[in-house]
Amino acid sequence: MNIMKATIFQTLFFLFAGAVLTSASCRNGGIMPGTKTPSVLVERFSNGEISLCTLDGNKVYHCRLNANDAGSEIYGIDTEKIATCNSAWGQKPDPVCSQLLDCKVLYRVENNIWGLEPINKSE
Repeated sequence: MNIMKATIFQTLFFLFAGAVLTSASCRNGGIMPGTKTPSVLVERFSNGEISLCTLDGNKVYHCRLNANDAGSEIYGIDTEKIATCNSAWGQKPDPVCSQLLDCKVLYRVENNIWGLEPINKSE
């Protein structure tokens, strides 16, 4: 009977610990420990490019997919979407799209349409 109690206790402990860790990772904007790039952006733009830029003195992510006419998007450090930068099909990009400074590529997919070398600094 004591073995059964110990097994139940261990199971409940691991379930509780997993819930606490999951909750903590959601509160920090989805940034995985030891990475430079939020996991939600890495997942969404894994077939594209993610750059870290400056906009009005703040760090932002400039992300684009590896596709013609896909445009790009700007996200804040907490992964909130700030702007859409797409001029395809007559769309007008947000004015902040031309105000990005000091962009450094953190991730770029291999075999991309831009003919640029792959980069992976998000690990």
